[in-house]
Amino acid sequence: MRSGDTLLLADGDYGLVDLSGLANAGFVTIAAAPSANVRLSGLNLSGASHFVLRGLRIVGDAPASQAGFLATTYAPGPHRADNILLDNVEIGWTTRLAEADPADFSARAPSGLQFGGDCLTLTNSHLHDLESGLNIYRARKVLVAGNAVTGVSVDGIQFSGRDLTIRDNAIFGQRPVPGRLHPDCMQGQLPERQSSGPVMIERNLCLRAPIREPSQQRTDRFGWQGIVIFDGHWRDVTIRCNIVLPANQHGIALYGATNSLIEHNTVFGNAGGRPSWIAALPAKDGRPSAGVRIRENRASAYLNAVIGAPLPPDAMLDALKVKRGDRALVTTLMQPLDGVVLERNTWAPPQRVPGPLTRDPRFIWEPAGSLPEANSVAEALRQYPLPPACTEPEGAVSLPPAALRVP
Repeated sequence: MRSGDTLLLADGDYGLVDLSGLANAGFVTIAAAPSANVRLSGLNLSGASHFVLRGLRIVGDAPASQAGFLATTYAPGPHRADNILLDNVEIGWTTRLAEADPADFSARAPSGLQFGGDCLTLTNSHLHDLESGLNIYRARKVLVAGNAVTGVSVDGIQFSGRDLTIRDNAIFGQRPVPGRLHPDCMQGQLPERQSSGPVMIERNLCLRAPIREPSQQRTDRFGWQGIVIFDGHWRDVTIRCNIVLPANQHGIALYGATNSLIEHNTVFGNAGGRPSWIAALPAKDGRPSAGVRIRENRASAYLNAVIGAPLPPDAMLDALKVKRGDRALVTTLMQPLDGVVLERNTWAPPQRVPGPLTRDPRFIWEPAGSLPEANSVAEALRQYPLPPACTEPEGAVSLPPAALRVP
């Protein structure tokens, strides 16, 4: 095939497709023919260049050569993949998480797509019934837009790298299984000495799964967190216009970030009677967050409000239901967190808070319990409308197209 060619695949099971190391001067497209059901057991694009893949189903067990991922572009050596576009693909395990034995799923389920390289795009796709959905690993110039990630047991999207845009995606239906990893809607994660950014995370939906069975409560050691960055050096991170409904107190949390912005998000959670919060805190090594603005959000709590509130810091910890056993967090919150600015945020507590706290002039206050629960994508989009600042130029909110096609 030559640059510019398109290969249309007929119905069939094509097994593991290995395109690793194939470098094209211009784009080559491999797509399902109209109405064709094209199934792959795995896809290897490690070190490949200039491919468009469209309309494919990648379903099965992860190939042993791909580090637990059904599809990958990552190459550990110097030959990075570049200019790869995946559109309207399905990536998932053959066993549905909702129907699986939790221990078996924890032991056997693959992860979905590992994105490593430069100029990578994933659009209009569905990643489902996986350990983790998407891992953007030390990549550059990445666009992830209009996708649905459902039925994961750990993370929906993991990310690290430079010039990353994660926009208009819906991550929902997470179900806990036994394991040592805390689950997150999105997690930025790097070794401590490495750096990432800029990153744009906007107009995404993170929707916790309702707990319907006692067995789920027993296996959920941590609770599903929202959009979090705990490790590594991060700068120029923008988290805006997201709807985050977690099952843990960390709704949006940045640790040790610099020159970053959290704005126009809705964060609401009340897992175990503890409100979910927005926070910008020092890194684990004590490096402070600096140049961070938290502005015009609507949330059930704000950790950075402890110092400067109408209540003493110790009483604020109780009002925020901070776990006293988390000594590192308690020690951090008892000190001024310079470098973080709160601007015109709305505080909507899930339950009553001490009266003096509601007189904190740094916040616009809503009555306790004014934010409703949402147990479906449709409910979340209806009950948590995005503010005008989050609309597209033509006035249409585009959150999130792929999710609406997922039952």
